Amino acid sequence: MSSIFHGGARPSEYDMIDFSTNVNPYIPEFLNEIKYDFSRYPYCSYIEDMIKEKFKIDYDVIFSAGITELLYQVGYAFSGKVARIMDVTYKEYERIADLFNMKKDVLKNIDPSPSELIKSDAIVFISNPNNPTGKYIDLDDIVQTAERKNSIVILDEAYIDFSDIKKEHYSDNIIVLRSLTKQFGVPGIRAGYAFGNKKYIEKMREFSIPWSTGITGCKFAEYAIKNYNFVYETVEYIKKEKKRFENIFNIKSDANFFLVTSDKIDLFEYLKKNNILVRNCESFGLKGYIRFSIRKKEENDLLINLLKGMDIRNHEGIKYGH
Repeated sequence: MSSIFHGGARPSEYDMIDFSTNVNPYIPEFLNEIKYDFSRYPYCSYIEDMIKEKFKIDYDVIFSAGITELLYQVGYAFSGKVARIMDVTYKEYERIADLFNMKKDVLKNIDPSPSELIKSDAIVFISNPNNPTGKYIDLDDIVQTAERKNSIVILDEAYIDFSDIKKEHYSDNIIVLRSLTKQFGVPGIRAGYAFGNKKYIEKMREFSIPWSTGITGCKFAEYAIKNYNFVYETVEYIKKEKKRFENIFNIKSDANFFLVTSDKIDLFEYLKKNNILVRNCESFGLKGYIRFSIRKKEENDLLINLLKGMDIRNHEGIKYGH
């Protein structure tokens, strides 16, 4: 499979306002306080204990260089199995399935119910809220359906901190993947973690790359866990701004970003000409759609003014029920 196109400004786009990445627009001051010793190898296992204690996780935890590396570890742990994947979602799931000889079963429905999404005896990849649609799938229904169908769910919760919906109950057949950097606005630092059943986490650990996070990711994670109130505080600003977009344009999302289109204009090119970078969703198979994240008020004002009169709308096949 060919490489996957991802969002984020390229060097030639650094002067644009970047709405294309779904990260916190606020940057924590503690970044300036982090001290490194580049002369030592980073041994970061203590971060896993910090994560368990901070987030009250009873399952086994693995710390890694972001969710994408965790997905490679998942691919290794379940190589050769059937991989159930939504057609419109994070495309690395399909790439992982190809690389690790998994038998892909792609669901074309853009907004499936849990009973439709969960396939029997399969490894089911779910982004929740989903990227790029921003739709949250009810976790209670996922848990019950997966248990009934003897499936293992790879639950990618990269954006869960930006959502109003949070669940605390997980089951032994769910592996949860989470980011530690999107919430702090620093995707250039790679750090994330997974938790789940001990036998699955230990299998994933076999595919760990030594020192993959580097000293930067390791030390950042330490500070991030200790200063997680930053996330709770700034997310409230983001939710307030998100509500502005929903009220003005009558659009919906369960995450910190929106998937929209317009019958009037090519939104991607129109915004790019006005120095605003959004995510072109053709790589998701959604021609004519863009995804944009929530930024600070002054930046959002610029985007709102540009979108007024453009008759933007969500995808008609998605029903946001949260």
